[in-house]
Amino acid sequence: MPNAAFYKKHRERLLLESKLRKNWRKKTPEQNFSTYLKSLYGITTERYNDILNSQNGKCAICKGDEVHRRHLSVDHCHETGQIRGLLCVRCNAAIGHFKDDSKILKHAIEYLEEWYDVGLAFSK
Repeated sequence: MPNAAFYKKHRERLLLESKLRKNWRKKTPEQNFSTYLKSLYGITTERYNDILNSQNGKCAICKGDEVHRRHLSVDHCHETGQIRGLLCVRCNAAIGHFKDDSKILKHAIEYLEEWYDVGLAFSK
């Protein structure tokens, strides 16, 4: 659960998201998504679809086409706001939990590879 520091740091974005959610019921799903993209990421639905098409309709990380919500998540740099790609919910959450830090992800890969080899040794 996010703490007070998180809310303080992201107050404006959270308020905007709350305002958008309140207005969603008044619009069609397409209008909601368009408003969401424009308000939070500054892109149009057409730009979103261009990115989606460039990724062949799949998550940029796992290449899966399983979508747990209606759309893939817009992955972006939290420092610059630059959009990196579209991700499934699981991949988006995973890199968020790793704080978008490639060093931590590399350590996680090394850890998994190390224990994969150990696991093979134990299974023999």
